[in-house]
Amino acid sequence: MSAQIRLQHIRYFLALAAERNFTRAATRCGVTQPSLTNAIKALERALGGRLFERGQHGCRLTALGASLRPHFEQLQGGLERVIRIAGSLQGAGTPRTRDLSSNRSRSLVTLCVAGMLACLAIAGPGAARADGHDVEAAIREALPAPVRCGRTSEPLFSCRYESPPEHSMVLDLSSGRDGPSASLTYNYDDARHQQLLGVMRRFFGALGLPAGIFDACISQSQWVPLPISSRASALTCHRVELGDRVTYEVFATASDASRLLADVDR
Repeated sequence: MSAQIRLQHIRYFLALAAERNFTRAATRCGVTQPSLTNAIKALERALGGRLFERGQHGCRLTALGASLRPHFEQLQGGLERVIRIAGSLQGAGTPRTRDLSSNRSRSLVTLCVAGMLACLAIAGPGAARADGHDVEAAIREALPAPVRCGRTSEPLFSCRYESPPEHSMVLDLSSGRDGPSASLTYNYDDARHQQLLGVMRRFFGALGLPAGIFDACISQSQWVPLPISSRASALTCHRVELGDRVTYEVFATASDASRLLADVDR
């Protein structure tokens, strides 16, 4: 990766990929739109290609941008962990208030980032799959913008959509080692939750699960996990009500050991 790439370029890239709009991405990052635009152009120059296609109604990732996005997400997540580790080695206080500008901190962060870059160059992130389906692609295609995505040890990959006002509805789509899953939390009287249940239905449908299985699982779900299965596929659902908040959790499992289990291509 070119030495011209700065860590803030990665943050701006991920914000723009999620928002698909320069103005919203700049607001999210706390910078002016020209600053974000110039940073994206600098990143494109450093990488030798266009990362976004601009249009009247926003922007979208090019093939190059889409290919690099999961690598940048992994790097960003690793960097945040590095900063927390660096702060913890320096004593009390939050990561934002600790002095990370010292020579010791800069050396630690630089060393760890260099190590992560080397690991990414050698291996890169694996693609989560279920029964031959690309779960990561299904997650990205199902969720409306804006979303926040990340990679961890478990789940392997996840994205979150939060609906205004004040994040009244939260939808998480994930792929873990035991299979793909979804979680939706909303206010009891918010009729918009039906739209996000539709997003969940499309997500599992893209993975080969019949809509009838999903609808039956949701309609019959209660606080005790309920499995609904057909010959080839299965879902487990449960519904929790706490105060005025409702949460649905849905997990895809296999009717036989060879189907719908998440795997990591290495």
